[in-house]
Amino acid sequence: MTYGRSDARQLAQALEAVGVERAGIEVQPHSGGGPDLVLTLADGQRLSLELERLQLPLPAGRPGTVQVLVGSKIPADLRRQLREQGLNYFDRSGHLRLVGPQIVIDADVPTESVGPSPHPLDSATGRDVAIACLVTPKREHKVREVARWIGRDPGGVSRLMGQLRQIGLLRPDGRPVTPDLFNELSDRWIRTQLPLSTMPEFIPDVDAQLRLGLGDLAAAGWALTDTVGAQIWGAPVVARGDYPPDFYVPDSSVLRRAVRTLGRSLEPEDRACTVAVPPAPVACRHRAHSDIGYPLASHVVVALDLSLDRARGAEALRSWRPRDVDRVW
Repeated sequence: MTYGRSDARQLAQALEAVGVERAGIEVQPHSGGGPDLVLTLADGQRLSLELERLQLPLPAGRPGTVQVLVGSKIPADLRRQLREQGLNYFDRSGHLRLVGPQIVIDADVPTESVGPSPHPLDSATGRDVAIACLVTPKREHKVREVARWIGRDPGGVSRLMGQLRQIGLLRPDGRPVTPDLFNELSDRWIRTQLPLSTMPEFIPDVDAQLRLGLGDLAAAGWALTDTVGAQIWGAPVVARGDYPPDFYVPDSSVLRRAVRTLGRSLEPEDRACTVAVPPAPVACRHRAHSDIGYPLASHVVVALDLSLDRARGAEALRSWRPRDVDRVW
């Protein structure tokens, strides 16, 4: 299964709402390590659906399955782009496009608002809270300590930590339940990377212009992540010396400035590096020093990025036994 269980259930409900059962199509939930949903068509043929988090660049589908990209409140222009590319998507705010052998659906469906209350990890603050607890999983975590570490209001942090306790992802003393909290966070870790044609120079002048954050690793700044970051942390990944690094940047204004200053690569394979705004803003704070000069995202953030690659990344996570930090995956 490649996405959250609740998303598979909601997609099954959406299919039921548009009348697939009246058309003689049966919807079955996933079992074991198989597809997320299986549709049994009127003639007995089986159609395997694989749910994927909506992110750019788009993930490659698994042979023998029909890929459905899942997101919340997908913008109209992105919906149009997905439709033009012949891609299926499930917008949890109320639309489903599913085109496959003997099935064509492009219709409004019940929204996620009719279901359970929003998950605490669906908010950026909730994801910040989760990372704060996962970075030091053996310590007790108090509300004010977590709020200071992530730079958030204690009232909101208290509410979110309470919700995480209620659903069994935090212990009463604030220690995370692992790997459950990591896995739930991974289900909601969505990023949109932009390829740049030039690398930033990590020098004072560029630091001031692009907010690289060289002077204070606990302040917001660029954070090296994904494959190159994982290699530095000691994960069993292989990256050649000229492999383009991936960075998180503090916010969308920095992202736009980086694109204007460094140029956007027209071809992803020709990129010098990629930049993205992190799903959790705290990913650009509390960075670590690296010997190659780029501030490094925390091991938890890097592991979350590895988890987006359900083949090589997942295998690397299974084999990664970090020495100086706690394994939470």
